[in-house]
Amino acid sequence: MPTHIDPAQRPLLLTLYRHAKATRDDPDLDDFDRPLTDRGKRDARRMARWLARELPAIDQVLLSPATRTRQTFRRLRKVAGIRRRNVRRDHALYLAPHTRLAARIRMFGNGRHLLVVGHNDGLSQLASGLTGGQTSELPTAGVVHLACHVGDWRELAAGCAEPLASAWPVRDDDPA
Repeated sequence: MPTHIDPAQRPLLLTLYRHAKATRDDPDLDDFDRPLTDRGKRDARRMARWLARELPAIDQVLLSPATRTRQTFRRLRKVAGIRRRNVRRDHALYLAPHTRLAARIRMFGNGRHLLVVGHNDGLSQLASGLTGGQTSELPTAGVVHLACHVGDWRELAAGCAEPLASAWPVRDDDPA
C-alpha cells in the first residue's frame, strides 16, 4: 500500500559544485579573472551532462561571480535549461569560507533544490560540516548532492544533511 509523503517532510536538496580547473599561467591575471583551462572546459561539459541527467531540476542557483565559476556554470545552465532569473550572482561567495556560504544559503535560499557554484576550501568544509564529516574534499568540477533535513533554508545547521550522491570527472590520465 503506497504511503502518502507530506511535501513539507521531504528534505531540501543542496548541491555544491566546485568550479572546473582554471589556469594559473598568467601571473599578471587577477585570481578573480582566471578562466578555465581546456581540461576545465571538458570537465565542465561532462559534469553539466551528469548533473542534468542524474539530479532533480534545480530551482535556484547561488553563483560566485568569478570568471571560472561563471564559465563552469554556463555549461550547466545550457544543458539543464536553468533560467537566468533563477540565478543569483553573489560577490560574497568568492573564495567564501564555509561559515559565509552557510549564511548566504540561509539568507537567499529559495525553492526545494538549491545549487551553489563556488570555490574550495569553503565548499568542501560546508559539505563536511552539514553531514557530520561524511563527505570528502571536492576536486575541481566535483559535486556533492545533499539532503538537508530542514523545513526551510533558514534552518540550515551543522549535521542537518546526508550525502545522496557525489561525482567528479574521470580524467583520461587517471589510473584505472
